Amino acid sequence: MVFENLKEWNIWWAKGNIKDLSGINREKTKEITNLLSLKQIKTLAGIRRSGKSTILYQIIEKLLTKAKPENILFINMEDEALLEADFDKIIESYFENVFPEGGIYLFIDEIQHRNKWEFWVKTQYDLKKFKQIFISGSSSSLLLSDYASLLTGRQLSFLITPLSFKEFLSFKKFDYNLKFITKRQKAKIKALLKEYLMYGGFPEVVLEKEKHRILVEYYNNIIDKDIIARYNLEERKVKDLARYILSNISSLHSYKRLASLVSLSPTTVTSYLNYIENAFLITQVPIFSYKIKDHLQYPRKIYCADVGLANIIAFQFSSNLGKLYENLVFLELKRKNNEIYYWKSKQQEEVDFVIKKGLKIKELIQVCYNLNNQDVKKREIKALLKAMNAFKIKKGLIITDDFSGEEEFDNKKIIFKPLWLWLLQG
Repeated sequence: MVFENLKEWNIWWAKGNIKDLSGINREKTKEITNLLSLKQIKTLAGIRRSGKSTILYQIIEKLLTKAKPENILFINMEDEALLEADFDKIIESYFENVFPEGGIYLFIDEIQHRNKWEFWVKTQYDLKKFKQIFISGSSSSLLLSDYASLLTGRQLSFLITPLSFKEFLSFKKFDYNLKFITKRQKAKIKALLKEYLMYGGFPEVVLEKEKHRILVEYYNNIIDKDIIARYNLEERKVKDLARYILSNISSLHSYKRLASLVSLSPTTVTSYLNYIENAFLITQVPIFSYKIKDHLQYPRKIYCADVGLANIIAFQFSSNLGKLYENLVFLELKRKNNEIYYWKSKQQEEVDFVIKKGLKIKELIQVCYNLNNQDVKKREIKALLKAMNAFKIKKGLIITDDFSGEEEFDNKKIIFKPLWLWLLQG
């Protein structure tokens, strides 16, 4: 039974290729395949259905140009027959039936379903049993310190997210040259951005017609399988909490207030939010402060891993555009592995994003959908200038709907840039 299931997942053993599974290449695919000469374990982690398995297949497609098909082994831990068998039994079945010669490339998909997987993988790596090892999972535990310390020096980690806007345009087969954007192309880009804001960037959602139905299925699977079942939590409370925070993305949330809303203790709410974050559904962003106690005490901003998921919960797309813009900016910043905070002055003036690199503040960013209201514009500029003074930065950025330009204030420059342009220039 084990080998029969293995054959179903390793179709290249019989066909010699993987074209039916490899899909459209992603930005991360190129990044990872450029590092194939490095021996370290390649760890792909990200929210369910973000494209991890497809990227693994794309890596396999690349390997098939230089390796024999039978020397590439793919194990899917969401296959019950394979999950019930221990790793050594699976490997034994593979060698007994395939008879590979030479170095083996091992791929293990959704590895978080197997308890203590990290010890087995570490042993295989240290004993040099495989030429390369690739693993993927839908739990941020793959990226956490407990695993990282055990695999120190043995792995390279990659966060796999839903499509960036650049990738979204590629999936839509829309070609452009930023240096020569015509009015018609700009109009088309803005129309596609609206679709991206509405339905998000999950690859299947982008390519299929039943977008809302697919998003509902994704959301339910993440909540039910990756959170409630995995941690044995109280179903109603988890769903109430998730619904509330996804209906209020890009907003500040205190554990105490959330606890009162869902009738749980602040300690339990803290745990529940950590579980939801561990499934990559949300990210909590702390206030910037040099005091650790401020990180613990102040409310956190919460962003959703995909705006499409937030939209199926919120049911308020038009009135929520400002929050969706901010959430998209966060996702792009996170995709580039930035260290992200928000900032508040003692007078409660707020800057949406403080980007830290090493010990220094690298960039300050405000997001304002509509700058037509002069009072709003003055408020956003005032907060940004105050933060620029506090961090001794001479240039700040305000991301807008369609306003672009520059303004100077006491030798400090503020740049205004439309969201679509910022996303494509990054």
